[in-house]
Amino acid sequence: MDTNVFRYVLEVDKCKNITLAAKHLFISQPALTKQLSKLEKELGFQLFDRAHTPITTTPQGELFLDFARRYQELEQDFQNDIALSRHTPAVPVRIATTHRGGGYAGIHTAVTEHGPNDLTVRMEMEQVFAIEMAVVSHEQATMLERTFKANAEAIYQKLLGVMTQEYPD
Repeated sequence: MDTNVFRYVLEVDKCKNITLAAKHLFISQPALTKQLSKLEKELGFQLFDRAHTPITTTPQGELFLDFARRYQELEQDFQNDIALSRHTPAVPVRIATTHRGGGYAGIHTAVTEHGPNDLTVRMEMEQVFAIEMAVVSHEQATMLERTFKANAEAIYQKLLGVMTQEYPD
């Protein structure tokens, strides 16, 4: 599937008009109509009810729109992360932990700005460990916070495994 169709479908939904959407997308109206028809054939259902003006989204089209929005958000997050990784200098990472066993009580993150391009991100799993990193932008801080929260359980399990290997009871 050509992933440009996500942009096409979202623009048609926004404009409620294929001709106007085509103008916004800088493609011809026949080309956009052809892409939509090809997608609808591939999916096996119509995305839009073209019988009325303005056009409306079908129930199946609403499901597809939800997916298209999520896809675009993921693609944007990916592009942002790639851009940051190209311009991200290596930074020291400090990890503090205790060997208490059991689960963690909660996840907390904080960003402290010390000056322009000088921030600290502190991510901690209450009662278990904390990670602190120096970063240069709010975008880096946001990326680190998002990654930490999405992977907190896996990080905890990995640290717990390492601690129990090095410091058996």
